[in-house]
Amino acid sequence: MSPQHSIALSLVLGGLLVGVLLFAGGRSDASRLTTDVSSTTPQTVRIEEGTQIIRVIARGGYTPSVVTARSGIPTRLEVVTKGTYDCSASFSIPSLRYTRMLPPTGTTVVSLGTPAPGSVINALCTMGMYTLELRFE
Repeated sequence: MSPQHSIALSLVLGGLLVGVLLFAGGRSDASRLTTDVSSTTPQTVRIEEGTQIIRVIARGGYTPSVVTARSGIPTRLEVVTKGTYDCSASFSIPSLRYTRMLPPTGTTVVSLGTPAPGSVINALCTMGMYTLELRFE
């Protein structure tokens, strides 16, 4: 193989390697970890002993970001964190005057009372970047 062909082949292979690395590394670590966390999370809305429990994950936003649940049932929100160090850890529910810094890893429980039919409770990070909407029917 001539030196020119070797150089051309090296450039092509180098370009392919860079492309593969960029493509494989194109997803952020947060998106991969959020997917990992949500795959181990039980259903979003469940009822246990007469209490409705809504479970969301806080990491790179709130997952799911919109939840529809039943009204007229005592309800609590469980906000799960696992290695959460972004602004979704600074959690606020303005209508309840609730603002907390969530732990990096753990579950924070918020009592939502007994939501009325048609009510909506909005939550967000304190920067307003990430939102969560809880709808009650």
